[in-house]
Amino acid sequence: MAVVLWTTATAGHQGAVPLTFWGDNLNSVDARCQLEIGAGAASCGLRTWQIRRQCLLRRIAGGTCDEEADRAAIEAARLSVFQGAINPACQQANLNTLFFSDAQDVQFDVVTFCRELESAAVSAVFNPYFAAGDGELDPVEQECVRALATVATKAFEYSFRVRKGALDRIAYRRRPARVKNNDIADANRRIALANTALRDALVRRCSEDDFTSLYGLTTTQAIDLITSRSACLTDRTYPVVAFDCPLGVCGNGMREPNERCDDGNTASGDGCSAVCEVEL
Repeated sequence: MAVVLWTTATAGHQGAVPLTFWGDNLNSVDARCQLEIGAGAASCGLRTWQIRRQCLLRRIAGGTCDEEADRAAIEAARLSVFQGAINPACQQANLNTLFFSDAQDVQFDVVTFCRELESAAVSAVFNPYFAAGDGELDPVEQECVRALATVATKAFEYSFRVRKGALDRIAYRRRPARVKNNDIADANRRIALANTALRDALVRRCSEDDFTSLYGLTTTQAIDLITSRSACLTDRTYPVVAFDCPLGVCGNGMREPNERCDDGNTASGDGCSAVCEVEL
């Protein structure tokens, strides 16, 4: 394997290589292993979000949900990743090539990504419901939350597929650096175009004024924020520098790593402090 400069990473994998190296030293079995790790993490993240979304939408409508059953379903979603395609696809040699020490490192990355995505998505979409105190939202506000929940799901599904597809294609064959960079740029372009369409769909159900009043963000800002979290799939489960997982920003309404809460502002005294710590 070529000598590369490693970057620090708060993840199970032990480093990250520049995009110019990605795929050049992988065989087809290594690439298959990486594909399954990325697909498993994306599937886990989406399933976890969908379980939490369905529960909270029922509560907004005045219903209830079985939180114990939901917790069990979320845990099953995490376990199913390893009972599925990852274990048979990844032998120890493949994991070493991908900078994982062992299968436990992979599990750490996948579970961490699942938890972080769930936390980020739930907070970004349902903060108005939590702030109102158990469902005291009027019909217009409820529709805005439902609309953003729908758009968020579509945004995650599409951006995962596009970003993963670009990296997986690069992993399967040697390609010039220019072509690799073009693949990444094209993925970002396609996601930006999709975000525009998703914003239009959101505004058809929730006006810009109603949305901004409820969330403190424009519809474009909210969708871009949600989509940006899909880049964290790369940061967590691909040992390559390609898509940047954004740093957490206290006050943007999305609970990100190292935040205990994020209520969309940086005011203290409302239960979530100016530095996104829970206030008792």
